[in-house]
Amino acid sequence: MGEHNWYRYDNAGDLIEIIIRDGSGGKIESYKFHIADHKKARNVISILKRKYNFLKEERKDKDIDWLK
Repeated sequence: MGEHNWYRYDNAGDLIEIIIRDGSGGKIESYKFHIADHKKARNVISILKRKYNFLKEERKDKDIDWLK
């Protein structure tokens, strides 16, 4: 289980927490960062895309769509 906390404890404000769980509900990893920290948000999204294929868009070939 990995925890990634990218926020300062003495800094007040809203946080975003993302928890990744397996099929049985066990916690795999979590990410916490401040709402205003856009750089960390991009970093977390890129990690999720790389590790879990999260938000990966399927490329469609427009030339062969008519075959379906």
